[in-house]
Amino acid sequence: MDVLLIDYRELAARGDKFDKIVCVGMFEHVGQAYLPVYMTAIKDMLKPGGLSLLYTITHTTEVPGNPWIKKYISRRLHSIVT
Repeated sequence: MDVLLIDYRELAARGDKFDKIVCVGMFEHVGQAYLPVYMTAIKDMLKPGGLSLLYTITHTTEVPGNPWIKKYISRRLHSIVT
């Protein structure tokens, strides 16, 4: 198994294909405008018959994030997609 620290859009552009893709706690940082781009990238990176696991915590409506979490936890992730 390889672990990569790379933006999902860059990874999809490389043309790599995977048997399985796991997303844990990242989906909620993609942002509503980029959801179609993200889901298309996952679909394109899966081999035929591949499996994707998406674990996320969401709200029924888009709400501003917690300032502490934005500053100390997801600052880098947030800056990638904004």
